[in-house]
Amino acid sequence: MKIAYVMMLFFFACGSDGGAKDPAIDASPGADAAPDVDAPVVVDPMVNGCTEAAAMDMTGMAQVSLPAWTFGHTACVKVSANTTVTWAGNFGTHPLEGGTSEQGVATPDAASPIAGNSPAGGEVQVLFTASGSFPYYCVIHLGMRGVVYVE
Repeated sequence: MKIAYVMMLFFFACGSDGGAKDPAIDASPGADAAPDVDAPVVVDPMVNGCTEAAAMDMTGMAQVSLPAWTFGHTACVKVSANTTVTWAGNFGTHPLEGGTSEQGVATPDAASPIAGNSPAGGEVQVLFTASGSFPYYCVIHLGMRGVVYVE
């Protein structure tokens, strides 16, 4: 009986109310807590070494000429719809293909307006009429790559 009395005294002296929590002490969010909507997550995926945010903004220009299509080329540009983009280089040595080149793996995109544009001459021109992201790469040197972002 003495033990029961001591335990009751201890129980009441500690201020326990049988399991209720003091909200000032327990500030952890419950399972139904609302997510933080003040911090939007913006995803700008990297494709062919490019992100749209880092692309050179050439919107508003009717024609855009990219840097020479040579070994080590990476060009990320943003253009308006109905812009003609020109690549200059040796396309026999550096065949231009629409698609991605990531970690040494090429994935051609047959629907790309850049697809199959490897003439024997020294210039390729592509008119971009639709908005979207159009990655490209060199078939032989997968590190030569870029993206044309069209808005």
